[in-house]
Amino acid sequence: MKINYPSQNPIPLLNISLSRRYRQAFEELMSDTLPIYRLNPAVAIEDFGERSLALHCEDLRLVELNATARDLINRLDGETPLEAIVATMAMVYAQPVEVILEDARVILGQMEQLGIVEPVQPQTEQNA
Repeated sequence: MKINYPSQNPIPLLNISLSRRYRQAFEELMSDTLPIYRLNPAVAIEDFGERSLALHCEDLRLVELNATARDLINRLDGETPLEAIVATMAMVYAQPVEVILEDARVILGQMEQLGIVEPVQPQTEQNA
């Protein structure tokens, strides 16, 4: 997947590819609900200028992230709904919310599959 947010040069958000079937299944799953995410506690991220490396310490797996994917991860605090994160990113990157939301869903699906991020249950009065 290629996007033109920070510059006019398209850059891949993650150096992995997903099958079309997985992407469709993920988008169908995400169409009804937008979960809250956080960085997996077993993951460490090191920044190198425009790029970052995410190391899953349990699996010893490295994933390269570009600045846009890293920005998304920085905003995942386990409390802020994806809708709010996407709205903020849409303003920052001067892109339509729908474009950012579609891209965020794909990115988060990829990162969740790799164990880089994980969804969390929102706190309610019953489980708080």
